[in-house]
Amino acid sequence: MLEAGEENLRQISGVTRASAAVLQDVAYVADRLPENGEETRQFLGNWDSILEYADVYLANAPRGQVRALFLDSRNQLIADEAVPAFLHEGSSHETMACIRQAVALVLQRALALHACALVTVDWVAEDQTQDQTLAQNAPFVRELQRSAPLLAVEVHDHIAIGCGEWRSFNHHTGPKS
Repeated sequence: MLEAGEENLRQISGVTRASAAVLQDVAYVADRLPENGEETRQFLGNWDSILEYADVYLANAPRGQVRALFLDSRNQLIADEAVPAFLHEGSSHETMACIRQAVALVLQRALALHACALVTVDWVAEDQTQDQTLAQNAPFVRELQRSAPLLAVEVHDHIAIGCGEWRSFNHHTGPKS
């Protein structure tokens, strides 16, 4: 019945045009449901998909906030969460302790989510450039890149986004699409 065309439904079953349209919508939706009860996840396996995700879902994140995008083995989003704040100022000992604590919390969360990879995204504060933000967060990114592989978690990149542009910690720079 769900696969019958609108005319067949109306002639054979006597359903109204509106009811036939609803039955066809049910079939359309059912065809697109994930198999085996698995939920569908947002694919973030390339630059375009990450930047599109940032445009749509992270646009209202507070400026200066760092977000961690936890990914599964197919680069599909498991979770998007704020990275615990860490100090940029103060003595180098206090700063490194805070950075290590932030990295430890991110990696603990990655393990709890069974994440295989992650991307960190920094919404650049209004009074900074992408390059300044990347330089400021470099100790955090380096510590994350050093520690994550010990737990079988890959850090794809750290991206700074602001004023319609983006910069990658690992790769080339370019305009935000």
